[in-house]
Amino acid sequence: MANYVKPLRYLVEVTAGESVGKFVYLEDKPVLVGSSPMASLSLTDAGVKAEHALVSREGEQIWLENLSSGGTLLNGRTLTKRAMLVPDDVFTVADGVELVLRSTAEKGGGSGLTWFLVALIFVLLAGVGLAAAIAAAKKTGAGQWRATQDWHGAFIQLEARLQQWRQKNIVPLELEQDFREAWFRDCGGDRANALFLWQKVKLELFNGKFPGILAGDETVGVAAFNREASLRGLLADDIADVDEIATRDDRSYLTALWWFVNQRIVELTKPKK
Repeated sequence: MANYVKPLRYLVEVTAGESVGKFVYLEDKPVLVGSSPMASLSLTDAGVKAEHALVSREGEQIWLENLSSGGTLLNGRTLTKRAMLVPDDVFTVADGVELVLRSTAEKGGGSGLTWFLVALIFVLLAGVGLAAAIAAAKKTGAGQWRATQDWHGAFIQLEARLQQWRQKNIVPLELEQDFREAWFRDCGGDRANALFLWQKVKLELFNGKFPGILAGDETVGVAAFNREASLRGLLADDIADVDEIATRDDRSYLTALWWFVNQRIVELTKPKK
């Protein structure tokens, strides 16, 4: 995989606060966010400490660390330890001061235009599922789980459960990392590498044992097949079934994960129009 996957370029952009629009590319050197003039992203907003947060890159993994007593929020939650970032994650370093991790395969150019192009590609890839999801949500008046509205919401739910499983030794670290990496490539419009990685994740799921979730010789593929009707609701059809997947047991999440990966493969193998 290392020889096939081409590196993405990442940047950290200020999306709210006095320095909105300011950004810096994340290269080998970590990005220090703070009020210090020596910080990579120097912010003047009240509440931002001299050395507030650190964003670093290790290969294709991006990490966020809080350095200050002022605290840092990641996607609205208090950051208590070093955490991995994915594209479009939002972190807050003070009241009204938000930053976002962006990914792009483009060289140079302004961050706004780059992200617009990336977002446009992503919308085209997920357009069919997204349109159906929004229509279903509006029709029923429901929308309790973000996965009924977009792919990113589904990814967040499934990635969080994968992380829990890895901590319990239910899944290997490689599966968790490949799932994130496939999403990075998908969001960045890197269709060839995204497809390669989604197929790798599918194979890892197919061969996985998942102790405490599956029984005997049962495979995740068989379990997902038996729940195909409700799993389809993960993106579009039945809101009630989506809610069930979002709030029930590990088995529901595992079969939802299988369906999600299969759907991404379907989207990426559709002929370009």
